[in-house]
Amino acid sequence: MRQIANVFAVVGTIAFNGWLVAFHYEQFVLSVLPIVFLLGTLILLYLRMGIAKTRVSPRDELLIHILFSVYLGWITAAVMMNTTYILHHEGFRDNAEAWTVILFVVSAGLGVTALLSRHDMAYALVIIWALGFIGIRYQETDLIASSAFVVAGITFAAIILSFFIHPVSNQLIQKQSI
Repeated sequence: MRQIANVFAVVGTIAFNGWLVAFHYEQFVLSVLPIVFLLGTLILLYLRMGIAKTRVSPRDELLIHILFSVYLGWITAAVMMNTTYILHHEGFRDNAEAWTVILFVVSAGLGVTALLSRHDMAYALVIIWALGFIGIRYQETDLIASSAFVVAGITFAAIILSFFIHPVSNQLIQKQSI
């Protein structure tokens, strides 16, 4: 397990650095490739490590599971924000708003899936934050702003719903050992 995690960590680091260099040099279209690759790598690592699913000590819950979920959420948000920027500013204006709304729904779908299947609130909260940020940033575009806020609201409602599906008092009982 540790060797697999190490391989994913190395591959993820290379992808992150590729994104950082492309983004720094304002090669925004090119920057999407490594960040999407990093997102895929992190999702595989998330699943392999059993983040928010396996029973761990409170220390590991905080220092590994929650922090990894937040990092995965940040990378998901980076993909969403980079792609939104490209759709609106790099010559992909045909249907940019529709594709952006689809991107919001897919990102929120990932957050809700992690929330309902693993009770991973940290990941879902980062998605809500990113959608709120995009909604504020694109206030002049009614469809983008309203869609971001609506999808964030639906994701927040899923958090409330998750308390009924996974009551807080039963969280540790429901986590499975792999």
